[in-house]
Order: sequence, then structure tokens, then C-alpha cells
Amino acid sequence: MKKPTKPRLNADKFYKMRQDGYTNKQIAQRYNVSVSGVRGGVSEYRKWCKWVQRDNQEPELNAIETKLPKFKQAIKPVVIRRLTYNDNNADGFWSRYKALKKSKRWLKIFFPFDKHIPFHDPDAVALDAEIIKSIGADIIIHGSDIFDFPTISRHEPDYELQQSPSFDDCYERIQSAYKEDTDRLIEAGNYPLMPFIFGNHDLRFNEMALSGRTPKTLLRLFTDLIKHEGRVHYLGNTQELLLDSLFIRHDGGAGQNVAKSMTTKDHTVHHVAGHTHRPDGYTHKAIRFTSHAMVVGCRCDLVPHYETNRGKYTSNWTQSLGMAILDTDTDAVQFTNFMYYRDETHIYAIDGTTRYSVPLSFTGVI
Repeated sequence: MKKPTKPRLNADKFYKMRQDGYTNKQIAQRYNVSVSGVRGGVSEYRKWCKWVQRDNQEPELNAIETKLPKFKQAIKPVVIRRLTYNDNNADGFWSRYKALKKSKRWLKIFFPFDKHIPFHDPDAVALDAEIIKSIGADIIIHGSDIFDFPTISRHEPDYELQQSPSFDDCYERIQSAYKEDTDRLIEAGNYPLMPFIFGNHDLRFNEMALSGRTPKTLLRLFTDLIKHEGRVHYLGNTQELLLDSLFIRHDGGAGQNVAKSMTTKDHTVHHVAGHTHRPDGYTHKAIRFTSHAMVVGCRCDLVPHYETNRGKYTSNWTQSLGMAILDTDTDAVQFTNFMYYRDETHIYAIDGTTRYSVPLSFTGVI
């Protein structure tokens, strides 16, 4: 937002008298000025107050110089008036995003990617909510392989579904966990914007349904499940989302240097991706724009049981939660990857001097 002109002399008095019920003509006679001068002074003072309130709600972001700059706890969550969930399609999302930018300059965006319900890790999901609740969230990117359909994935069917590996079985297993997790994130983030992007696992269900091999009613049920009674914005069958200078996608590519490959291919925006289950970060300094990239880890079981049954699974996956602070005025961004680790009783994440933790709900593989 451009800094407005400093209000003229007595503009604050003009504004207060207008609030008290005086007309422009009465104010002009009292201060011996023109009516248009009173009107202009009131307008200038109102714009000045809005600018002061907006640009002083949070401190300036620190300069971004490191590979993965750290989020500073000094930035306090700001609760704003939320719009109602009357419209949960793409148009509704962009309308709410535009309103959000008018009220806040710095947006806190979280990326809880790759849950793979029903093969998710409930402890990692619980820690997601704990971190988001502590920091506050404006936007949570939902989806990006939030579901896992083993009957149509490259893996062998889950042994629990081998007797009846139908889409109905998959749907029944994913819906309760999805609703519970979505409500938890909404409450933790104090009703943030929550757009849904598809991952390759999520899209497999749509591709199978659209090809005629499953009932259309089931596809409709699946779409309604994603929207979750209007709480989640359904943007269509897309794996990508561009928020000002921040390009969010599910699949950033394969290989050991995903973050580097994204920035060197396109250094005009910042990048966030999931899919590989391996956290990564990279900074590419171009001539006019320094592009930052972050790859987020997963919150699925690190050793899925339907793979271990085959006796040949070795995991190199890592759990983490990604966060970005986007400056919508300057296109600057700060990334943080909250890396998850465990001991015998808890799962943890550390950001500077702050440690987040939740107790383990079961005895799993450490």
C-alpha cells in the first residue's frame, strides 16, 4: 500500500467534527476555509489513519540472506474479522484473499503436505496443529497428497482391503480422518483461508472416476468431502497455486536437488513443493530477484505397513511442516521448515529457542 499524503492542517479536527455530526459547510464557516477543503482534509485524514493502522501492526521483516531464514517469534498473530464461508469455490477464495491482503501486509502461510490418509501419522498431524496454534495462520494450503488410495497406487493393495479393494472402502476409511484433521487445523489457525490443491494420489481417484470405472455419485461425494461443508475452498483439479510472488505446487520434480531445480528454472517467483517427503531449501540470486525455494517433508507413516509386509521397504522420508511469511508489498518471503524428531515419549519441533511438542499416541518406529 502506497503511503498517503500527510493530512493538511486541522484535518484531524475536521474529521472529529464530522464524526460529531457537523456538516462540511458548518465546519468551513467555523475555520474560514472552503467546503471542498474540509472534504479533502477529512478524506486525507481517513486514509492516513488506515495506513498507520495497517503498516504498524507487525514489525518489518528481517533481510533474507540465509539459505532458509528463520521466522522470528516477535511477529505476533493478529486476529482479524473473518468473512463467512458462503462461497467455497475458486472465485470465493480469490475474493477472500483480496480482502485479507487489504487488512494485513504480512501473511503467514502453512504447508502440511503429504499426509496420505489413512496411512498418516497422528502424532505428526497433532504437532502440526500445535505449531499453527502457537504462531497463528492466515492461510493453510490443504491437500497435496492428503489421501492415499492403495488400490490404485503403484504399491500393492493394502492387505486390509485385498478382500474388497473398492473405492467405497477407500472412501469410508478416509472421510472420518479427513474431517477430524481439517477441523483441527481450522481451530488451530483461528479460521484461516484453506484452499485445496491436489497431489498425484488425490488425482488418481478423480481420473478413475472420470474414466467411467466408478460411479459419478462417488466422485460427487469425494468433492463434497474436500469442501467439508464449505470450510475448504475447492479450486478445481489443480496441483498449483500462485499467491503474488509465491508459487505453490505439489510436485516440484524428482532427484536430490528439487529446490535448486525449481529456482534455477524460474527465478522470478518463490517456490514451495511437497511430494518427495524430503525437506530441502535453496536460494538463487539472479540479477533483479533473489528466488527462495522450500521442499516440505511429510506427515505420513515413515514406514507404511503395506510396504513392510513385502519385506523390502527402506524409508528415507522425513517429517516436517513448512511455513512462509509473505510480504505482499515487496514480494519478499521468509521460509521455515519445522523439522520433526522423536524420543521415547514425545514428538518435537524446534524453531530458534521455542520447542513445540506433543506426546506420542502409540509406540511406533523411532
